[in-house]
Amino acid sequence: MDDSEVQRLVRELDAQVSKEDAKLLVYAEDDDGTCEIIGNRNGYLRAAIEMLQASATPLSPGDFITSVDFSYLGSDRSLIVTRLTRSEDIESALPPLRLSTWKGRAIWVGCLLISFFLVICTFTGLKEVVSWFFRK
Repeated sequence: MDDSEVQRLVRELDAQVSKEDAKLLVYAEDDDGTCEIIGNRNGYLRAAIEMLQASATPLSPGDFITSVDFSYLGSDRSLIVTRLTRSEDIESALPPLRLSTWKGRAIWVGCLLISFFLVICTFTGLKEVVSWFFRK
């Protein structure tokens, strides 16, 4: 199957499946790295068609971002797919991992020290107020 035949089939599917009632949500509740995809039949079909378009659309030399629109599938509670990146080497297309730096650790240590200082000041002040109150 050559590219022109794939593009023709994708255009046919695109014309036959309505965008109006298609809903597909990418839902993530916690920061545990997992998500859930919730959708109706047309939502899954439209997502598949958009993915097929991303794979079949010819890219200019040096381009890696496809011109596919998922915005009509989501809602205000869905994660937003901003772009689709097409690359044969998937690992190089991923953004770099954020490593823990000394600045991040210094901020946590600083906040911990300030909190500890405030707790000591609070107990010292409370002790002085109580001792002043009972002296009179």
